[in-house]
Amino acid sequence: MPDGTITQHDRSQVVLEKQNEISSLLSRHRGSTGRAASRRVLAAIDVVMNPELVRHFSRIRPRLLRMLLPIGPILLNVLAFGALWVIVDARNQARDRAVLEAANLTTLVEREIARSIGSVDLSLQAAIQARALPGIGSADPAIRQAALFGGAAGVPYLGGLMITNAAGDRVYEAATAVARPGNVSERDYFLVQRERPDAGLYISRPFRRMPGGDWVIAISRRLPSPDGRFIGVAAGTLKLAGFADIVRGLRLGERSAVTVLRTDGTIIARFPSDGSLTGTRLPNSRVLARLSATPSGEFEDVSVIDRMPRLYAYRQIGDYPLVAVTTVPLDTVYAAWFGKALQVAAVVVALGGSAMLLVMLLRREVAQRDVAERTARASEEQYRALAEHASDVILRIGMDLICRYVSPAALSIGGYHPEEVVGQPCLPLLHPDDRPVVLQMFERLRHERAGLQVTSIYRIFHKNGSIIWIETHSSLIRNLLTGEAEEIVTIARDITARKHTEDALAAASDELARQATTDALTGVANRRQFDARLDQEWSRAVRSGQPLSLLMLDVDHFKLYNDRYGHQRGDEVLRVVARTIGGIARRPGDVAARYGGEEFAAILPDTPAEGAVQVADAILDAVAACRIPHDRSGTGTVTISVGVATAIPAKDASAVALVSRADRALYGAKAQGRNRIVCFETADWRERAANGIAP
Repeated sequence: MPDGTITQHDRSQVVLEKQNEISSLLSRHRGSTGRAASRRVLAAIDVVMNPELVRHFSRIRPRLLRMLLPIGPILLNVLAFGALWVIVDARNQARDRAVLEAANLTTLVEREIARSIGSVDLSLQAAIQARALPGIGSADPAIRQAALFGGAAGVPYLGGLMITNAAGDRVYEAATAVARPGNVSERDYFLVQRERPDAGLYISRPFRRMPGGDWVIAISRRLPSPDGRFIGVAAGTLKLAGFADIVRGLRLGERSAVTVLRTDGTIIARFPSDGSLTGTRLPNSRVLARLSATPSGEFEDVSVIDRMPRLYAYRQIGDYPLVAVTTVPLDTVYAAWFGKALQVAAVVVALGGSAMLLVMLLRREVAQRDVAERTARASEEQYRALAEHASDVILRIGMDLICRYVSPAALSIGGYHPEEVVGQPCLPLLHPDDRPVVLQMFERLRHERAGLQVTSIYRIFHKNGSIIWIETHSSLIRNLLTGEAEEIVTIARDITARKHTEDALAAASDELARQATTDALTGVANRRQFDARLDQEWSRAVRSGQPLSLLMLDVDHFKLYNDRYGHQRGDEVLRVVARTIGGIARRPGDVAARYGGEEFAAILPDTPAEGAVQVADAILDAVAACRIPHDRSGTGTVTISVGVATAIPAKDASAVALVSRADRALYGAKAQGRNRIVCFETADWRERAANGIAP
């Protein structure tokens, strides 16, 4: 056989294997919302649908073999050396094939586990954000459960979610509206989160939730607090039995094993296993030694568990301190090769003994190739049938952006029959604002490494004119001979409903945030927002050394106004005063807030006392200019009194003293007859230092 060629029998085997793989992946892809299945389908399409690959397999024809029949005896010596080369090459191929299969299996396990951990982490972050919402503790239990744990419904292999307090007691739990009694303060994830504020996402050692119960690992995050104190953790558990389910759905060879390790050597899970190894440590693992140098790889070594020579393929799981390892016994790796080597040797001996046997063998090879070609064509037709019945749209797009193939699912998603799209440019189907996204994706695929798969989300037009959001997974197919980019294979899925849900949730979140910081009556900042912004500006002034001024404002004789004109008129007065303050204190960083009742406040960053008095004077004049009648006031109209305080904040101090001084100045203004401005002044520098305010 000429050097470097591939027989029709090999071609048939590869096509049959890929057809079986595509059939399995498409059936799993129909029920999966993840991206891993789409990537595996694209990888299979790259192999089977590439026309250059088909031509490469077809390069050797039966006619060439028939030409070799008369010169069979002359080739006996060449065949002997060729047989030796084939045996050595087959051994290398057997190992390469085993490495590829083990690496692919490891990658599938790594992606599934990383996706499960990522889903739990998203649920934890959502629960932490929901916990910080105002009134969440007193909300209706059903609403509280939905807000805290509603995003965890579809997380695979989830054991449970909970939020604890600083003592480790359960406060909220996804399984029940009222948290069951329990304390986790002795668990390693709780101790780590309590002792290490920067722990971030922490994955625990495996443990049983109860004696004799299922093995689980905990995914945890520390609850944030304004002052950095430890106030508890949010944690979720993943059932290790789910990891076994992942491996059970894959083609794991006889006596092969898949192990998930922590980077400290602790065995998280092993399949197949009776669970006796879960939680044990392998401190001298060669995998961990190699992981420090590269996140993935393969090597051969003797197993420390069963002392069996094995081929190892490992891969770090995402960015987490976990590694997935697939091991295959070396005798299994080379079993098929050994049988093939014996067959090749037998053929060579037979050829050396009789030239007639050589003729017979060549004739049989011709017949086998004819059968292989027919089998390959049948397999390709079966693949096309699978693509035609996929629920997602499969497209082949040329580098000129012309659609070459569209699966029938385009009718259910976009309203187009395939023949309406094939041969037409794809850009007019895209929303104009999203066309640059698709063009950028094409350019990235054109210039990046082989095997790159790109996920994109953009809008297209339905045939009826409506807009549809789709998620696509795209891969580039290159010419095997020239290496030039030939076409893009894309799997597209309709995510319009999901997109609308995400937009609605984002809008609701923004509205809740606004309501939580705004006074409902006046529209200015409420007391909670005032306190938070004052602390922020105080801290900023400590760093910058610039002055910070505070105005405390009070509507004069407001109770008498309410008694005389009624509360509805009084509410309108408060709104007018709030608009007036907000209209004048409107620089970036200025904050107008309702402090309480008829009392308002204005935070003026980077403002000395003189500037603060000018602002207060402008507000005083603006309110007076409104000329709101008030016959029980000395002036006959609504007026305000203003207290002004200014400080250059010192370190290790709070803004409480500044508020106290502005408040005292306000009361001074009222005591002196109202409708005036009083600026706090003192010559007692010791009092200033004691209150943390530099003179």
